[in-house]
Amino acid sequence: MKLLHISDLHLGISFLGEPLLEYQRAFCDFLAETAVKRKVRAVLVSGDVFDRAVSSAEAIALYDDWITKLCLKHGIAVCMIAGNHDGAERLASCSALLRHAGFYVAGRLQSPLVPICLEEEGEAVEIYLLPYFQPEEARAVLENSEIRTMEQAMAELFAGIQKEGSIRRILLAHCFAAGGETSDSDRAALVGGASRVGAEVFSAFDYVALGHLHRPQNIGQNMRYAGSPLKYSFSEENQQKSMTLLDTRTMEREEIPVPPFYGCKTIRGAREEVWREEPDAQNFIRIEVTDEPMTSILHETLKEKFPHLLVALGRRPETMRHGHTVEEMHQLTPESLLDAFLMETAGQPPSAAEREWFKKALDAVQQADMQ
Repeated sequence: MKLLHISDLHLGISFLGEPLLEYQRAFCDFLAETAVKRKVRAVLVSGDVFDRAVSSAEAIALYDDWITKLCLKHGIAVCMIAGNHDGAERLASCSALLRHAGFYVAGRLQSPLVPICLEEEGEAVEIYLLPYFQPEEARAVLENSEIRTMEQAMAELFAGIQKEGSIRRILLAHCFAAGGETSDSDRAALVGGASRVGAEVFSAFDYVALGHLHRPQNIGQNMRYAGSPLKYSFSEENQQKSMTLLDTRTMEREEIPVPPFYGCKTIRGAREEVWREEPDAQNFIRIEVTDEPMTSILHETLKEKFPHLLVALGRRPETMRHGHTVEEMHQLTPESLLDAFLMETAGQPPSAAEREWFKKALDAVQQADMQ
């Protein structure tokens, strides 16, 4: 049986303000075509399907079309869990009804974990769905006030699952596994001790289909982060995005490269070196000028030549402090962060107009968070 593992689609996300929905639609089409061509039994989606708990109508429409095509048009099952970015209740609504269409989705933590049994040509596979959760949620569900960490909660959840017999056991989980490497777009990947889970906890499973981190990577012998299918930050510009195809008979994995529907590129050097670069219509651009500060005039000039310029940084003054302590960061107001950012990147404080633009943007974000 072949299973296709993906995660962290973040439908509706933007790349530093640039909408990506058309590229995400292209990826969903590519995934469906690949699943049909490779005779996939089920697609495993390990969380963060959406970028926000309350998603845009366009993102929901894309999701609805994509899942409907997989399950109803192509007869391919979909196993899905909620991630920390998803609205768990919304994602799992009508889950009992959707099972009849071959769509299995878990939103909130439940105990015990009841596996989905998929069969094909005499082979059976058990798939366990473990959505994202917090330790306090596990304390309530498991009725164990002693649980303090994600690892403790998972150890109790998996206690009754034994790795025995010939049946394969697959787990979908959305968490931070010890040893995982993050990217800048892993905005909510908690790396503290209470959220980190050791690989030994997952020993009862033949394969753990992980989500949460955007860099594709293996963790131990039986665990893998599929990674995000598209690039969501400049730290990912050199990553080859992929989907993971698992053959449950042999447990062999194949990385299927995802086409670069768009790219991102960093141009770094002195102003004259940067200026000699050719305009690039295929990539989102980040520019770092190393020999002078980034003024508004220089930024406008670069933007004219590089229409897809998203980030422009300049040389920092020699007297500049390098960064802030954690305590200082907690004490900074949004306005003081703006001052610090422009002093570091442009070598000058914000103008009155820039302060007004910032205030309007900050008010808009705060209003959106309250809705």
